[in-house]
Amino acid sequence: MRTTSLLISSLTLLLATGCGDPPASADQACPDFIFGAGNARTEVRDAMTKINCYRRYAGSQKTNINADIVGAMDAHSQYLSLNWDTIVEQNLSIHTEVSGNPGFTGVDMFTRLEAQGWTIPQQDHHVFTLVDVKESADMPSWALIDRYVHEPYFRQILMQPGVLDAGYGEFEEFVGLTMVSEWPASTPLGRAIVWPVDGQTNVPPSYYTGSFNTVDGERYDNLDPWKLYGYPITVTLGADTSNGTPLDDPNSLSLAVLSHTLTGPDGVENTTVVTPDSTQLPLPSSVMVVPDSPLQENAQYTLEIAVSVVGREIDATTTFTTGSYE
Repeated sequence: MRTTSLLISSLTLLLATGCGDPPASADQACPDFIFGAGNARTEVRDAMTKINCYRRYAGSQKTNINADIVGAMDAHSQYLSLNWDTIVEQNLSIHTEVSGNPGFTGVDMFTRLEAQGWTIPQQDHHVFTLVDVKESADMPSWALIDRYVHEPYFRQILMQPGVLDAGYGEFEEFVGLTMVSEWPASTPLGRAIVWPVDGQTNVPPSYYTGSFNTVDGERYDNLDPWKLYGYPITVTLGADTSNGTPLDDPNSLSLAVLSHTLTGPDGVENTTVVTPDSTQLPLPSSVMVVPDSPLQENAQYTLEIAVSVVGREIDATTTFTTGSYE
């Protein structure tokens, strides 16, 4: 068994379905039952339910709520609240804790999970952890997930294939989400999880990078910071094998875009493709196609794409309609 962690936060932004017809919307895809929801607090249940609504709408399997992961996320959120001034003043990582500080439960994510009694899966796995600061302490957890699905680096965590367990925690305005995925993740196999979903409507026409893809002025991917792009399209893939590189290799699935065309009312759109090889942020199972300019309002677009995963070609098509600018 091997394990690795992939950490991501939005602080750079803040600081610098089964049988039958597919669901027509994410709300229609919400599951009737989530294992572990019965004993979960309302905000935990709301967040994890919303994640599963999006996962099932996009064609991925639902995930459970793991109480040990929830406990670790709650504890770390409280640690951030107690030590926030020091973290900001000393420019410390929000993913690690310092022994002796108030609320300390473990230096890294794994020790904090083990402190809660979490059982490490026997198979190889990735652990994805997202840490964030809400705009206000009373922001509902489901609304936070609604925001995450539109940020492509967060979205690919929500859509990650082969998720074994997950948990959401919060304290005041500090939140944490961890999803544990088998690696390589073979569910689904032979098809892509594409967002926006085929037939999706009211898709935001634009996406502003801000400083998310930079740290201290250094770009982390091939998108320009502080630029208004069109809405990012993500293609997430499962695989039953890797390319044999170490588990923490950024592209152990050898993901590559072989061809793609995004067509709209004015013809073919110019786009930028982001793959695990063109970003330093975690993107182990996904590629992005990002229109170079904002899309038109209330217009239909179609992406046709061929992606290679460990040498296997997967073709996908999605047609979606944008909404209006707010």
